[in-house]
Amino acid sequence: MNFKKLLLAKGIRAFRVLFVGTLILSAMVFTSVHAEGGPDLIIEKTQSSSFTQGDTGVAYIITVKNIGDAPTSGEVTAKVFPDLPESLTATGMSGFGWTCSVEILECTRNDVLPGGAFSYPIITLTVNVALNAPPQVVVPFIVEGGGDVEYANNEAAEPTTITQVPDLVISKSHTDIFSQGDQNKTYTIIVTNSGYASTDNSLVTVVDTLPAGLTPLYLEGDNWDCDLETLTCTRIGVLPVGESYDTITLTVNVDYDAPTNLTNTVVVSGGGERDTTNNISEDPTEIGQKSDLIITNVTISPTFIKPEDAFDVNITVKNQGGITTESIVYRDVYIGNDPSEFIDPETGCPFDEGDYFRSDYNDGLPPDAIDTKAVSVADGLTIGIHQIWVYVDATCINQESIETNNVYGPVNVTVGVNTFQDVPTTHSAWQWVERLYSAGITGGCATSPLKYCPNNAVTRAQMAVFLLRGIHGSSHTPPAVGGSTGFSDVPVTHPFAAWIKQLAADGITGGCGAGIYCPNNPVTRAQMAIFLLRAKHGSSYTPPSVNGDTGFNDVPVSHSAAAWIKQLAAEGITGGCGGGNYCPNNPVTRAQMAIFLVRTFNLP
Repeated sequence: MNFKKLLLAKGIRAFRVLFVGTLILSAMVFTSVHAEGGPDLIIEKTQSSSFTQGDTGVAYIITVKNIGDAPTSGEVTAKVFPDLPESLTATGMSGFGWTCSVEILECTRNDVLPGGAFSYPIITLTVNVALNAPPQVVVPFIVEGGGDVEYANNEAAEPTTITQVPDLVISKSHTDIFSQGDQNKTYTIIVTNSGYASTDNSLVTVVDTLPAGLTPLYLEGDNWDCDLETLTCTRIGVLPVGESYDTITLTVNVDYDAPTNLTNTVVVSGGGERDTTNNISEDPTEIGQKSDLIITNVTISPTFIKPEDAFDVNITVKNQGGITTESIVYRDVYIGNDPSEFIDPETGCPFDEGDYFRSDYNDGLPPDAIDTKAVSVADGLTIGIHQIWVYVDATCINQESIETNNVYGPVNVTVGVNTFQDVPTTHSAWQWVERLYSAGITGGCATSPLKYCPNNAVTRAQMAVFLLRGIHGSSHTPPAVGGSTGFSDVPVTHPFAAWIKQLAADGITGGCGAGIYCPNNPVTRAQMAIFLLRAKHGSSYTPPSVNGDTGFNDVPVSHSAAAWIKQLAAEGITGGCGGGNYCPNNPVTRAQMAIFLVRTFNLP
């Protein structure tokens, strides 16, 4: 019995110890959760999504709760304190029922929040994440006010993880010296990951923009897929932080007229990067200027050359380079020998000059200057068609921007070939007749064989055709004659009716008197003076007064055509018929007519 009482007493003491301990433990737990006898505000923070370097418009979601046993009283403030880290930039802060300021990162309100874990409406803080944000940042949010009796749980400062991204940068450089006309000059292009994470194995693209003045030849790089036409290279592959892809090499030629300064630009993109502010590289390139002579035109004078007679090769040269030629300019003519077959590719000069004819020297030619000089082929050439080539250079001392464009040719030169059987090259009017035929003014007087009839007199009918073709061109056809020619001796069926009518309409002739034209009459040399000057200067033309002398013994100042004859000589169209005479009443032969027409209309 005493034993049972002892056990009961011990059990009661153990229960009391257990009960007191439980009360103490319960009191401790309750104190850590909320304050007893008042409101207890806490703040919670979540994210709208994960944060990544370069993000814009991502958000923190802020919740303020009252876990106390009494409602709040007075103003409640939720804010970022002390401030956002530098890698985050606030762009908005709002919440229903809250008065928020994004400038000071604070929201306030005054309405009562009951106890028992009730919450206010959420606050949203929107931020942008810097491109260089570190892997982790801490954004401390605190809540205060409202009669809060417990401050130990008023902060939410859990760290925010920021996903790191790569950042591709590109560099472009050259070490060569660039000059106009240079070939196979190179640029080096390097893509490096200067970011905070490896590239994501997506496509990386490099695009070069070549300025005017450079011509691309090759674009290549190990493990790159390059297209020369678009100057684009692409590749796929993970690039770790701090490392570079294989080098890309761009090879170019420098244009002969490239400007003094130009800039080559290259851009990189892709690989999962977000920072595009450093994706461009510009490489300023200075271009050394050079002269560059080219031949722009070659003509032969006279157009028709007699055997063994001297003739000129007129050579027009232009400096299309960027600076004045550094030395004298010379022009050479090679007969039947193409100098490009023995030109030194380094200097552009013939290493075996052979036989040639050379012009007078020029001093240096400035940029864009054009100059024409004649090279005389003093000994002439034999009968036939000859090929000539022309060469120009500013001596062989100074290098031009292009050394392969100094030769012009071949140019065909016809010597002593007669078109008409009855006008051999020995005829005094051969060159003039050939020029008249070449200009399309005449087709001769007979065919099979082709003849010109140089000694025949020119009729007034034939003169109408010659003059109108000289005025209007070889392809000219006069209007239809209609019902009348205007001259009683020229019926509409006359082979030259339309020509005669138009000559009168153009005011070149009024006929030979009394409404007739005298189509079959030969043209006298006096009449020819009037015909030619009116054809050249217009129907209203009147020559200057003859004054006291015509210049010809057989043309007195009282002659009806004296002023016309004197003016014809003054313009270099005639020198008379010999011995200081003009022979005004002599008929004009077809040979003489060729000379008159070529000189009057300056036919080539």
